Amino acid sequence: MKTQHNCTRSFINALALRKWLTEKLLPEIMKKPTMSTRDILSEVRKTWRLEISLDKGYAVRRMAFDKIHGTYKEQYARIIDYAAKIARRNPGATSLVTHAGGRFERMYVSFPACTNNFRYCRPLICVDRAHLKGHNTNQILTAVGRDANGQFFPIAIAMVEKECQKIWLWFLGLVLEDLGGRQASISAIMKKQHDPADYVDDCYKPSTFLKHYSGEVHGTNSPNQWPVTGLAPLLPPPL
Repeated sequence: MKTQHNCTRSFINALALRKWLTEKLLPEIMKKPTMSTRDILSEVRKTWRLEISLDKGYAVRRMAFDKIHGTYKEQYARIIDYAAKIARRNPGATSLVTHAGGRFERMYVSFPACTNNFRYCRPLICVDRAHLKGHNTNQILTAVGRDANGQFFPIAIAMVEKECQKIWLWFLGLVLEDLGGRQASISAIMKKQHDPADYVDDCYKPSTFLKHYSGEVHGTNSPNQWPVTGLAPLLPPPL
């Protein structure tokens, strides 16, 4: 009979189901909404002395967030209600959702607490975009100002299907309306690969400028080369 064993203990348990782990970890995730996948792996290791894969940890986190916030589809099903709630809670806010064929397209939000107080900021608007992570492949467009302390001051934000000239014009048009309408002049700092003329109103484009001054103004030569009209010469104004 063998009295000594040299076999190792395995902490990997494939029977630790995602649903069971989600139910056990849900209260902890609700208390710590920023809990990452690796935090979940660490919590499982500490509480049950189990090793689960990174994929299973991610799935548990995703299932927990679906229970807390609703699934991906459930959240988009309420996005129009969400926009309406923003408008009701913030009179004067712009909360706009567009859709095509019953499918979400883009959303724009600005709050009067931001747009009304922009007049106290420096007369400069910075715009940028960023990709969303996760299931959503849309992009975020933002417009911010700079306050008297040199800090960023939020003006408006939008979630759009992609970045292109048409959508930038849509976004910037809404921003200008929320700030009180179009101004007489505009200055822009652009990336090298962008042409500012593609993003401004037609009245600012060089082509419009050239149309206004398309007629030629010809100079005159010296007086001795002027033609004689034959009319009586005029007297100067009285002194």
